[in-house]
Amino acid sequence: MEDILTDEVLLRYVVVDDNESVYKFINCTLQDYGWIHFEQNFSYLSDAICYLKENKVDVVFLEFVLPDLLGFEIFEPLKELPYVVVITENMKKYAESICHHIDKGISAFLDKPIDSELLIKLMENFKNKKLKSV
Repeated sequence: MEDILTDEVLLRYVVVDDNESVYKFINCTLQDYGWIHFEQNFSYLSDAICYLKENKVDVVFLEFVLPDLLGFEIFEPLKELPYVVVITENMKKYAESICHHIDKGISAFLDKPIDSELLIKLMENFKNKKLKSV
């Protein structure tokens, strides 16, 4: 694994999930990586969309089912999409809907409970892609 200590923030992320334990788990897992910065947590997709229209982030961790909207409704109002990681408890249950929206900009999927090693590898992959594009 690469050196996790750096002063340069390379990835900024938000979590859109109405389950507080998901947000806490993601933040706890990523907090020691200086190149990753947590911006904000949202329980409602409509609030996240308003935030993302005004603020640039690199990664959105997005629950599929939210109290106000379905997670895939994030794609319509946003012109520039960050990496979108869909997180859900039952990927099989939503497989048809996920397949229908996969070409709109989904970067990855994480099934709950989230595997911390997979989460870190995913963020390292996004970091490497960002560094290559500069």
